[in-house]
Amino acid sequence: MGSNKRQNHEWVVVAAREFMKIIRYLGLKSINQASKELHINYRTLKKLDERNPDPTLTLESLLGIWNSLRVFAIFQSPERAVEGKRLIADSLMCISECFNLSSSVQGIFGDSATDMVGSQSSNR
Repeated sequence: MGSNKRQNHEWVVVAAREFMKIIRYLGLKSINQASKELHINYRTLKKLDERNPDPTLTLESLLGIWNSLRVFAIFQSPERAVEGKRLIADSLMCISECFNLSSSVQGIFGDSATDMVGSQSSNR
């Protein structure tokens, strides 16, 4: 259970870093401004403060925040919208890498699922 907490905290640290990178790109200068522009509770966004990420942030909340960022990015200039959406998608990939998916899949489906995951990533 201790390693799960550490793993959970790791993804929140990565999410906080990615969140700040995205909001800066979108022209939002602070968590407070992001809260107002995205219409998301300040206390929820404060969990993504780079200086003090809060491991109580849920994955569901994170996905809601990222969806709001994506919608906000759409209303930027066309070039910034495309780049903003790419940054958001890339950040989700960085966050997902914090989870050890292959061991979770193996625990549920056995060795054949791990082989399948490995072969899919080698095809990329």
